[in-house]
Amino acid sequence: MKILCSADLHLGRRATHLAPGLSGSDFSAAAGWLDLVDFALREQVSAVLLAGDVVERDNRFFEAWAPLEKGISRLLQAGTEVYAVAGNHDSEVLGRLADSLPDSGFHLLGRNGRWEETTVAVDGTALLALYGWSFPSTHVHESPLASCPIVPQSGPPALVMVHGDLDQKNSPYAPLVRADMERVKADFWLLGHIHQPGLTHLAGTTPVLYPGSPLALDPGEHGAHGPWMLELQDGRLLPPEQVNLSRMRYERLEFDISHLADDEAFGPWLLPAMKAASETIQDGHEAARCLSFRVTLTGRTPLHGRLSQIAGRAVDSLADEHGLDVRGVP
Repeated sequence: MKILCSADLHLGRRATHLAPGLSGSDFSAAAGWLDLVDFALREQVSAVLLAGDVVERDNRFFEAWAPLEKGISRLLQAGTEVYAVAGNHDSEVLGRLADSLPDSGFHLLGRNGRWEETTVAVDGTALLALYGWSFPSTHVHESPLASCPIVPQSGPPALVMVHGDLDQKNSPYAPLVRADMERVKADFWLLGHIHQPGLTHLAGTTPVLYPGSPLALDPGEHGAHGPWMLELQDGRLLPPEQVNLSRMRYERLEFDISHLADDEAFGPWLLPAMKAASETIQDGHEAARCLSFRVTLTGRTPLHGRLSQIAGRAVDSLADEHGLDVRGVP
């Protein structure tokens, strides 16, 4: 059984710092969601899991409804169920969306801050126990894990899905403490809230996954982005693997310019350096349609007094001539 895991879609938002001439709608959270749906259909996954903040905020109801309904309808036609929990951004609107979808197979778990258990089945056989908790309001200062049931040690593997702030005990966004997670004895934790992907483990080998936003939305969300594939074989969950689906790729690059001694050398050197970085990134991220670089220049150079002006002219030239979007930080 294949399960596709994601979170923090933020339907209603669009990626920032696009290259000139690109359409914002092509780099919207909705476009990223439909890319995820296309991939799920190609891979014939049994379920799609969404760990909160599916929608940017309440006033995006109508903007989110159409792409969400379209994607879910396509998944259901292929026999793929969708399970979600609400996060701090969509604590109210996700319930409204779920109720508005006709017999959708869109399962919103843990409404009103109450844990809910269900199973993911294939051909009538329950293969995964799924526990979910949803934000009852925008802010939750107490850990939701205090009321999380302890997972039975018999039966199918158990996955806990919750939107929250790991290792931040004073967070107003459902602080999650590792000691409480270990008490629950789940086999896998799927978390939402942090947009940067990250995979850690509890004491032992229990995976804790922040899948991050499937479409990178701003320069703070650098590196590879996309959903994560989780497979179940012979009653055991395999390590998850990230799928680089994001159309947008932000990168932080650092260049040493100690070898540059005059103004005229800077521009001709910068373009090949940027192209080389682009080619390296695209080799492992074929889905990227736009690369946005945040560049830091380091090293000792006699140009230091004029570096801001020199770098600014070079960046403007690259943007105008090659359609590159570069943020220089000398």
